[in-house]
Amino acid sequence: MQYKQGISIIVIGFNEATNLDSTFNAIDNVNYPKELLELIYVDSGSTDNSVEIAKKYCNKVFIENDWPTASRNRNRGLIESKYDICHFIDGDIIIDPDYLNFAVNKLNEGIVHVVFGYLEEKSNKGLNKILLQHYKNRKPGYIDAPGAGGTYIKQALIDVNAWDERIPRGEEMDIGNRLEKKGYKIWFLEKKMGIHDFGVNNLASYCKRQINEGVSICKVVLIPSNEKFINHIKHLAVRNIQFHIIVFFIFLLSIISGYILVIPTVFVLYLGYLFVKYRIVRKIIDKDTLFYYFLQNLTKSFVLYGYYKFYFYFLKLGKNDKNGFLIRINIEKEIATNKIKNI
Repeated sequence: MQYKQGISIIVIGFNEATNLDSTFNAIDNVNYPKELLELIYVDSGSTDNSVEIAKKYCNKVFIENDWPTASRNRNRGLIESKYDICHFIDGDIIIDPDYLNFAVNKLNEGIVHVVFGYLEEKSNKGLNKILLQHYKNRKPGYIDAPGAGGTYIKQALIDVNAWDERIPRGEEMDIGNRLEKKGYKIWFLEKKMGIHDFGVNNLASYCKRQINEGVSICKVVLIPSNEKFINHIKHLAVRNIQFHIIVFFIFLLSIISGYILVIPTVFVLYLGYLFVKYRIVRKIIDKDTLFYYFLQNLTKSFVLYGYYKFYFYFLKLGKNDKNGFLIRINIEKEIATNKIKNI
């Protein structure tokens, strides 16, 4: 019988009332000693009854509605956790009953510090089936970034100052880069970690997702940092703006010159470029994966609209240039050393 370690399971959510019962029931049915599990829920200020549902299943329920992000919620759960291993679950994920055993056994080898399994999509309807396409090509082994959730050695997260709470999306890539810089290793486990519900059932919901992606990109661009992920996002933002400037001038010239057919011609050429890039150069055969990349590129304008939307958001609320985890973890350290008695 292999040695079992305590695990703090941290569930995060925002308006997940339709999913949380399934999420918590699945946790209750995992094949792992119940006395070695701690359950924590962190909410982003839901307007439904997510918090009330969570309180039926666990005593540790917290609300983070000041600049809420998934990163901030995970960090709060990390701070509140008592065990040396933390497993993070989004509120729309149903954990596989056997995953924790495989993950802990891998961590107990003492070689890797983060374990991440694959997710299956709850619904194959609409666009949901293509949004998890990146799992199809992954092989078991070392990877450069985890995804939504995963199982972590707690100290590794603390050593890299945990998730950057200012990053609304793509925070997994950022923390993956920082873990790698510190010498920590991430392992992709070829085991099902759970079932996920993207909730993207049609083109309209995907376009809305792209708009939110644009807002997220702008927030990241304003972060005063030279971290690899943040520089990458800044580069993407510039490229998207440049792309639309070119498209605008092509459209303008076609109108001025009277050659309206230039527009569909350029569109067809762009489709050809995408086909060569992904099918021939990158040698992607899977149809869903190809469709994902085509869809992502053909909806760039919605990402640009997200930039525009953020402009007004920024004027109203201003920017958040501090990573709240650093502030709170320092307070925790002061409490631990009796420098202060309370917050």
